[in-house]
Amino acid sequence: RPVIVIHPGCGVHGKQREWPVDRYAAMADALLQQRFCSLVITGSADERPLAEHLARRIPAPSWVAAGKLPLQGLAALVSEAEVVVCGNTGILHLAEAVGTPVVAIHGPTDHVRWGPRDPRSQTLGSLLACSPCLVLGFEYGCPNRPCMEAISVEEVLERVDRVLRVRAQSAASHVLISPC
Repeated sequence: RPVIVIHPGCGVHGKQREWPVDRYAAMADALLQQRFCSLVITGSADERPLAEHLARRIPAPSWVAAGKLPLQGLAALVSEAEVVVCGNTGILHLAEAVGTPVVAIHGPTDHVRWGPRDPRSQTLGSLLACSPCLVLGFEYGCPNRPCMEAISVEEVLERVDRVLRVRAQSAASHVLISPC
């Protein structure tokens, strides 16, 4: 099965950069209904409770790899994935480094400055006037995350679908048909 990696956490100082877990769960459920795929939920050891919480909200089995893989193992997993869905955090850049497209969900951070560069990747930013509010460090403009709440499940699913369609077209164009 094709693998889709979901990385719901954004580190100790990145809670405001996290898309709501119920939205990740709805997205995962829709993906599993629409596609024949496997879901792997990643994160650090500290993010394992968040990853397990997400896994419990998804009706089909998924593998929670949060806190279980060394960096090299995570890089190997990500390199085999069809797409990584995450906020602005380290795995976005790891996926870029190993050549896996990303659907990057940005709210308080500047998606142009910190988003993926791979043309196959997709970035979502908030349309709120106050976004992005984080320039450097962790000085967010507000204590909650209205910019992340403003990004819908449908928007993320549409971007995941775009990435997967491009990957499928690319794979199909590389199939060689030899004459009989």
